[in-house]
Amino acid sequence: GDKKESVTFSIAATVKPGYRHDDNAPYYLTLRTKKGTYTKQICEKVPLTIACHELGNETILIPKLYQKDTGIENLVAVAPVIYLQ
Repeated sequence: GDKKESVTFSIAATVKPGYRHDDNAPYYLTLRTKKGTYTKQICEKVPLTIACHELGNETILIPKLYQKDTGIENLVAVAPVIYLQ
């Protein structure tokens, strides 16, 4: 099959009980791989595309979304594991 050259992420607005959204605080996406963690700021309105070579061509990613900073208390969501081909 064709090897993926990039992966794109976007934020979907949802209502989460007990979560207070701060319009002024930036969002951060972290991608955990076998080799380490990649962190990138992400905007609510603009999808974020990351080239696979930026991730060291890792094929297993665990995405996490934070707001304000990447402290555990600011974790908003954890996505399912992504397996790139």
